[in-house]
Amino acid sequence: AMPPLPVPSRRCCALMAVLEAFGNAKTLRNDNSSRFGKWIEVVFEGSKIVGAGVKTYLLEKSRGVGQIDGERNFHIFYDLCAAAAAGESSVQGLGLGDAAEFANTKACTRAGARDDAAAFREIRTAMDQMGVGSEAQRSIFSCVTAILHLCSIEVGEENDWDGNSCATVDVKGTSIQHAAKLLQVSAGELKEGLCTRIISTGRDQMRKPENRACALLCLQALCKQLYSKIFERVVELVNAAMKVGGQKHGAGGGGAAGGGQKHVAVLDIFGFSINQENGFEEL
Repeated sequence: AMPPLPVPSRRCCALMAVLEAFGNAKTLRNDNSSRFGKWIEVVFEGSKIVGAGVKTYLLEKSRGVGQIDGERNFHIFYDLCAAAAAGESSVQGLGLGDAAEFANTKACTRAGARDDAAAFREIRTAMDQMGVGSEAQRSIFSCVTAILHLCSIEVGEENDWDGNSCATVDVKGTSIQHAAKLLQVSAGELKEGLCTRIISTGRDQMRKPENRACALLCLQALCKQLYSKIFERVVELVNAAMKVGGQKHGAGGGGAAGGGQKHVAVLDIFGFSINQENGFEEL
């Protein structure tokens, strides 16, 4: 039997589990596939792990708004849904439901033997150890949940008085109401941002209605950028928690600390898929 890992090693594993929850997903070939590139530096004193750091590269943002049949979105979306079903107090009031109810998670809801509710509890424990307060955790979970609601907004289309096609969104719809609340804007402001664009002419500005296709692209771009910012924040928190005392370099900054410390660096670039419709990440 393998001896138990030293405390710093167990801590690094727990923190990496947080990173995996936000950056890994089920694919056709792997139930826990890394969907981002990363450079990992593990710092040693003698034979003991004393810290680590991660520098991330391209994140597969397109997965956040849609997947091919048989693949899942990032684990955290399903973890949150499972946590809500299990009655976890930290996610109550976010408007969560079964993953099969949301447009960007319903394609596939299971990932082998993965227990999403248990994974969420592990994430919460690791975040507590990282020193991330309950309000900061709630903020991250709220932003992730907002993406679930954004992707489920129904965008329609109608003709204006001049016969031009214009995108429409019912501001009383459940999805836009939940998304707007979590993003701390009004449903009307969110609709205007999705369905119109600003045109600058000299010193003047005017709003022009978008058609349905453009509004959907705007919605997807918003979701991708929002998730990218969430992921960057999670990486910052993980790096801060894994940092070696007095470390001036590392994956967060270029190399390991001095003295008797050594480091091992690993470059992990995820594999790209050839899908029916390829996005920027596949290119």
